[in-house]
Amino acid sequence: MRRIGFEVRYLANLIKKTLDNTPTFQKNKSITGMQYFIICFIYKNSDRDVLQKDIEKRFHMQKSTTSQIIYTMEKNGLIIREKVDYDKRTKKIVLTNLALMIKDEAKKEINQLEQNIVQGLTEEEIEQFYYVVDKIKKNIQDKEQNL
Repeated sequence: MRRIGFEVRYLANLIKKTLDNTPTFQKNKSITGMQYFIICFIYKNSDRDVLQKDIEKRFHMQKSTTSQIIYTMEKNGLIIREKVDYDKRTKKIVLTNLALMIKDEAKKEINQLEQNIVQGLTEEEIEQFYYVVDKIKKNIQDKEQNL
């Protein structure tokens, strides 16, 4: 009997393995797929201060996990943390030139991977996939709220 949770996990691992083997990720061993997606999130929101809690919320991660990723990214020169004027305890996360360079290099490879993922699927199948994924996410989120 097939299990949805297993299939989703298998698919995520397959995508991660493929992504990790792209030239940009091979060349820049200091970056992971999740770090790339965080870089893109920060970049897309560069018109405002991005805080750690924004990353936690966007990627549905625990504070401790996010802290470790942010620490590693800072240590590897991908981000810097800067003070904000409105709260002495809060620091915004800012991308470095290295992160911007990697983002630009990896974008083509990510787009190619995405094309490979949907190869042979119709627009209707892709929309149905998103519909089902959204329903599953809602089911999980609803269940979490009732715990």
